[in-house]
Amino acid sequence: MLNRQVIFLDRLSADIRAATGTIVKRAEIIRTLVDLLADSEVNVSDARPGNELKEILRHSLARLTREEVVALS
Repeated sequence: MLNRQVIFLDRLSADIRAATGTIVKRAEIIRTLVDLLADSEVNVSDARPGNELKEILRHSLARLTREEVVALS
């Protein structure tokens, strides 16, 4: 894991603790993200090395966000 990613997770963990008083470790955040991806219908099995996986996930999240907005309308 890159240093910037560790810093991001540490800040996220600190933000969660500040907001809720609950301690959430980096590993728990990562396990949760992996579980969400595993449970999703997003197909990343054909992703090539590089940014392709990131783009597939970004596109899927954007689509889900748009669907949420439509569902709330």
